Amino acid sequence: MKRYLLFFAVTLVTLFFAANTFAQLPQYYNYNTNGTNNSFPFNQAAGKMVQYLYLANDFNTPGPAPAGLITKFSFRIGDTYPLNSTYTNIYIRMGQTALTSFSGAFYAGTLDTVFKRVAGYTINAAGSTWHTFTLDNPFSYDPTMSLVVEIGQCGSTQGTGFSVCNTTVGANRRVWSVGGCPFSYAGQGLQIMNAGISVVPAVPQHYNMNTGTGVNTYPWGQPGQRVHWLITAGSLTQPTPLQQGATITAIYFWMGNTSSATFTDMTIRLGDESITALPPSWYAPAALDTVYYKPSVTLSSTNNAWMVIPLTTPFVYNVSQALIIDVNQCGRTPAPGLYVRQGSGATGQRNYGTPGTCPINYAGQDGQIMNFGVSVIYPTGINNNNNEIPNAYRLEQNYPNPFNPVTNIAFSIPKAGNVKLIVYDMLGREVAVLANGFKTAGIHSVDFDASALSSGVYLYKIEAGDFKDTKKMMLVK
Repeated sequence: MKRYLLFFAVTLVTLFFAANTFAQLPQYYNYNTNGTNNSFPFNQAAGKMVQYLYLANDFNTPGPAPAGLITKFSFRIGDTYPLNSTYTNIYIRMGQTALTSFSGAFYAGTLDTVFKRVAGYTINAAGSTWHTFTLDNPFSYDPTMSLVVEIGQCGSTQGTGFSVCNTTVGANRRVWSVGGCPFSYAGQGLQIMNAGISVVPAVPQHYNMNTGTGVNTYPWGQPGQRVHWLITAGSLTQPTPLQQGATITAIYFWMGNTSSATFTDMTIRLGDESITALPPSWYAPAALDTVYYKPSVTLSSTNNAWMVIPLTTPFVYNVSQALIIDVNQCGRTPAPGLYVRQGSGATGQRNYGTPGTCPINYAGQDGQIMNFGVSVIYPTGINNNNNEIPNAYRLEQNYPNPFNPVTNIAFSIPKAGNVKLIVYDMLGREVAVLANGFKTAGIHSVDFDASALSSGVYLYKIEAGDFKDTKKMMLVK
């Protein structure tokens, strides 16, 4: 028993150390340094508001952020103090402008609320790490313009300490308020918050077509509607074919009108299955994964352009199977809503319901094929070193371990043959295919990128000839 207790204690210490050592970098950021530490706006007990001005292409590491939807905003915690506070009325607003500096006042242009919590929002992070806000409402981002980010809060339980990393620049890029709500202007300075963003591209990486001429009101042009679409295996080929190992992070629909509407109980589910036609009935929700849900959401479309929906839960897709898309909304205001463009195919490509209130009753099916696309992440490519031929099969422990978000897995095979290297979660669900095909004899390695996965323990399993082995690895974000 003592040995098990010791193991448990060591495991807890390891997890604590790993969680405070590995900090996930944003997808795109300006500075990953401690810089000058400051307490605005988070370590102010009475409340504080700060506006930051990020210039065009400020988020340029590891490369320039593209046009698209900002889905996450991150900031770097100061190195001298951890941040452990609970906030009331904390929010983030964003807007874009041609300004390159502030001029002694709060920015008065249009700002959209992208994140808000009235009470009970807690930030608990070690120094020199990153904290990430997942936005409630993704923000449409143009990298050729400056981005204004306003962060405010009306009460903090941790009122002291230097919680934010800043970098001094050559123009007034930060303005702040007097303490307490409502906010009144107090001053400006040359500091910019060390921050980063995650961006879903404005156009899909892979799609089937964007030429369909048919315009349909299902599911977003109705007072309530549910639709299933079937995207057959191998049809997402434009501009390049979708490859095995893809994790879908956003889905796209080619739209047939310019409009905006608000929907209630918007739910999107995905699944994959070896079928070429839908059954004449609804799929049970248990057979599909819920990848998006909003109790209320406003969607906008532009005629003959892509509408993107970032998934709240990424979906690991087996591209050898058909992709099933289930969209359900329970209310739309105002009319006419949004129209989608479709092409014609064989019966069984689309199921639809009777428009009305939820639950939507199944009505029938037809051959309408959705103009559809995806953005995905892939495990990074396989690297081979065949100068040395090993004398035995071997699966190495991943390195680093724990990791965030990329780790390397090496394996050795003494003779050529088919190799499968697959990652599973602790429930046995496949989350990534790192290798599945013929490999020459030698030492091979593959990088595994877990950016879209949650912290936890994962298994990776190799099958090569008669050799099988499984090891554990730990993702800490």
